[in-house]
Amino acid sequence: MALTQITTGGVDENINIDSNTLKVDGTNNRVGIGTSSPVAGLTVAKQGTVLSGTSNSFGFSINPQSNGYVYLDAVTGGSNNTSLSLRTYNNGTYTQAIQSISGNDTTFETAGTERMRIDSSGNVGINNSSPSSYNSDGRNLVVGSGSGSQGLTIASGTSGYGNIYFADGTSGDALYSGMLSYYHADNHMQFRTASTERMRIDSSGKLLVGTSTSNGSAGSKLEVAKQTMTTSDMGLASFQLVSSSSRWPQVFIEKSRGSAVGDKNLVSNGDSLGELAFRGSDGTNYLTGASIIATVNGTTGTNDLPTDLRFSTTADGASSPTERMRIDSSGNVGIGTDNPGQQLTIKKTGGQTQVSLISDTNESGAIYFGDTASTNRGVVLYDHGQDSLQFSTAGSERARITSDGNFLVGTTATNPHTDGSGISITTGSGLLIGVSNTHAMIAARYTGDGELIRMQRANNDVGSIDVTSSGTTYNTTSDYRLKENVVDTIDGITRLKQLAPKRFNFTVDADVTVDGFIAHEAQAVVPEAVTGTHNGMKTDEDGNEVPDYQGLDYGKLTPLLTAALQEAIAKIETLETKVAALEAG
Repeated sequence: MALTQITTGGVDENINIDSNTLKVDGTNNRVGIGTSSPVAGLTVAKQGTVLSGTSNSFGFSINPQSNGYVYLDAVTGGSNNTSLSLRTYNNGTYTQAIQSISGNDTTFETAGTERMRIDSSGNVGINNSSPSSYNSDGRNLVVGSGSGSQGLTIASGTSGYGNIYFADGTSGDALYSGMLSYYHADNHMQFRTASTERMRIDSSGKLLVGTSTSNGSAGSKLEVAKQTMTTSDMGLASFQLVSSSSRWPQVFIEKSRGSAVGDKNLVSNGDSLGELAFRGSDGTNYLTGASIIATVNGTTGTNDLPTDLRFSTTADGASSPTERMRIDSSGNVGIGTDNPGQQLTIKKTGGQTQVSLISDTNESGAIYFGDTASTNRGVVLYDHGQDSLQFSTAGSERARITSDGNFLVGTTATNPHTDGSGISITTGSGLLIGVSNTHAMIAARYTGDGELIRMQRANNDVGSIDVTSSGTTYNTTSDYRLKENVVDTIDGITRLKQLAPKRFNFTVDADVTVDGFIAHEAQAVVPEAVTGTHNGMKTDEDGNEVPDYQGLDYGKLTPLLTAALQEAIAKIETLETKVAALEAG
């Protein structure tokens, strides 16, 4: 049944009390408080002047009892969505402020534009309406629309600092296990892990890793420090490339003569392109102990950059390094010189120039001479197991010096005259030459007649072999100035008759019979012509007792033969004189 009349201005299906105090709009099923034109089921408005500090300044106020709750519910049935909105009204326009859509998101707007959203998953977007679209590990808070430039500002005092904390607990270090801080007092940025500072960028832009204080190293932009170190934890930096290709990791040190970053002005001859310096503290300052410097060495141009690499070390008692080695732009290596003329040049000023090859006790050290066909065509090798120095050509050993100082050519044996071909020069046996089906030695004088070989004993000449273009002379020292107690040889015939010539063959040559003497028999008559002793023995190179055979110099029989012949001639002449007298008689 409809209400038909109230005395205030006529009654229909609407109720209007005191103009704008209460309006019941029966036609549209709306109620207005403070307005005669409700626009929703319940419209509450406050008209007129706002009285600050009084309850009259509120358009709609709900005051719950102590410990009570206030609920604003938007309820609907079926499948229709219902929203709960808080709006502002200005000059005839409603502006959405906060709106919650049933089962979905809550949005926050200003000036009619959405500024923030809390979606149904609890993710927050500031200037972003779809925070859940981002990676699940980082979408609890999304700032920015995804286009143009976006930003987040933490504003602190001039002596304060701004922080971003990464926590995994609510007490102790867990409150700030990770932290990013900016300190405005000295304008540095600090990075922490495990609640400990690991890195900072200071006000000059220098990056400090493992330290909070710069050591002032020559204005460097990166300093890496470590306070403790173990044998299994000695690294300060590592560069690694993991790839299935043949590529490799690279570190670039670049130099340009430009005036701004990015300039690529041409470098000049003598410019240093970069230096790797190894420094240590002397108790007060850091000094350079060693360095590697790359320096331009020549005229530069497009695709042309001749460069030397210089290696320097600091001597004992010095405070700065001296260049020790250089690899020049042609690839030549100089040790002790800055101008190597060959692939390897070694120089020492004021002393001997020495090179050492150090090997294990039973190993060897070698210098190899190779070509495109073989890497060891020539070899100089020292065998520490045998203590021998070996020389090879064409891939085969040709000579060696043994541990005893014996020099062997074409053989590894010290007695090539019995064991094969070769030359052996030993301290015990002298020169030994062994050959097969050829001459053992050629001694040649190519110009002029004269001495070919000279014999000495204790630096005194005792004989020689002279040659002419047609013959050879074997000389034994015979100058009168070398002799004393000179007397004539007598009894030549008597002594000559004591010699016992024999015919025989040598045991090694059974088919050849020769004339000669037995050495010990001749020794009794002409001892100076025989060497050795009768039945003498000696120890050979292997330590065995072997015969020490006697020898006979047939040339030393000549004086005795001459004396005997002269005596015989004298007798013959005497007999001839007697015969002539008898015949004349």
